[in-house]
Amino acid sequence: MRAKMKHSKSPHAPSPHAPSPKRPRTPPSDLSSDQKKPRLSPSSSRDGVCDDTLRIATQLLRDENRQLLADRDALEKSKTALSERLAHTQRSLRDLEDDLARLYRQKQQEMDTQRLELEQKLQDASARPRASKEINSTAGYSKQTTKEIDSFLQSCERWKTRFIALNRKLETKTEKAATQQVQSVVRDLVTSVEMDTLRSDAENTQTRLEWASWLQEDTASCLAKSSRERQETEAFEAMERQLMADRVVELETQLAQKRAVEREKEVELSSLREAQEDQVVSKQEVAALEDEKKRRTEELTQMKNKMEAVEAEKATLKQQNKKLVEEGEEIEKLQRAFKARDAKMITVLKTEREKSSQRKQELQILYAKFSSSMDSVSEKAMRLEEVEQQLRDAQSDARAAETRQKELERQITSLQEENASLLAQLKAQNEALKRQQAEREHQSVGQPSTERTIDDESTLVAQLAEKEALQMFIRRYHSTAEDKCRQLMEKVSALESLRASTQTQTEESCTGEVN
Repeated sequence: MRAKMKHSKSPHAPSPHAPSPKRPRTPPSDLSSDQKKPRLSPSSSRDGVCDDTLRIATQLLRDENRQLLADRDALEKSKTALSERLAHTQRSLRDLEDDLARLYRQKQQEMDTQRLELEQKLQDASARPRASKEINSTAGYSKQTTKEIDSFLQSCERWKTRFIALNRKLETKTEKAATQQVQSVVRDLVTSVEMDTLRSDAENTQTRLEWASWLQEDTASCLAKSSRERQETEAFEAMERQLMADRVVELETQLAQKRAVEREKEVELSSLREAQEDQVVSKQEVAALEDEKKRRTEELTQMKNKMEAVEAEKATLKQQNKKLVEEGEEIEKLQRAFKARDAKMITVLKTEREKSSQRKQELQILYAKFSSSMDSVSEKAMRLEEVEQQLRDAQSDARAAETRQKELERQITSLQEENASLLAQLKAQNEALKRQQAEREHQSVGQPSTERTIDDESTLVAQLAEKEALQMFIRRYHSTAEDKCRQLMEKVSALESLRASTQTQTEESCTGEVN
């Protein structure tokens, strides 16, 4: 850069040993060819900003519409899966009822056959003493035969009582076997339902852990990005300060060179005056020297004006730097708010896990009471259906709450992505400002025209207007996003209250059934 400045200033700084002070000057129109390019007006830049904001808003609405359609498809799929599962469970319950009825009929048939066999044996045993009585009535019998007949009748009665006791024992055993089979079937049903609930709870906890890990990774990446951006801004500020210091040093050196040249010219003029006093000097040379002096004074005034313009640019750059620092602070505040919301979501997930564990314990207690209070197969089946319906309702409520939480997390991620895009836009604008500043520094080496400064001021005004429009858009969208998050949190609290009311109703109904 210094080499360029020296090269551009070499035709304007003649050496003190030159014979004549007059030198040809280069025209200022050859210094920069960018002055003839057309420039955008502030109104066109504002229209472009409005179009960008409308485009961003439409894109956000389209993304939300796509997300809602995807959620609707997922809910329909889950609904079909739940209906299929319900049909399967109903079929399995019907099969179990058929099996129980078949077992009961089989045991009843076996008991009937055993009872008929025993009745047949008793009839045979009672028919034998009658026949013997008829035979003995026709023929004479002795005392010994009567004793034998009495003993035989007593043994028959004993066998009859024994058969009756055995029949009762068999009936009790069959009843116990039927009840044991029913209890084993009910236990198998309860264990299968508990295993399904535990499996679904484990899957839900796994998905929640995955979401929590993804949220943690996203927050870590956002923090790393913010730290990197902060370092880049600090490096850019240091570079800007260094460039300003170098520019000031270069201008000071140029002023020193100009002053040295003026002193040399003054020395030359004094020597020429002395020579004029000694010798007769022509009036034309004196006029040329005076013109050269005027030209040098004009150059000095121009350099002073340039220094003032550089100082004004320095002040504007400081103001822009302050604005960038304020924007960085606002971004940090937004990141803190997002972190607080993530912490709130994690606490809500923890409370829901604790509530689900409490519900599991309550359901286990209810299952124990329910299994102990069952008396017949029909009542058990009806109560099992009621408990399954309550479980389905609770699972549907939990899934709805999980879907709402997933929607909240997706909206938070979309807000973070929008924040990152806005930061990228601000970076791009900052880079554009840097480039324009560098171009101005390169152009300030020569003699810029008034049209160039007017165009630069118009571009600066347009860029500031774009920046203010972007800031207004960020503030408005941040407020709308906060309102949406607040509404979603209110919906979650309403769902939790509904879930608590349903839980209390189920507990009351179960306690009423047990009583």
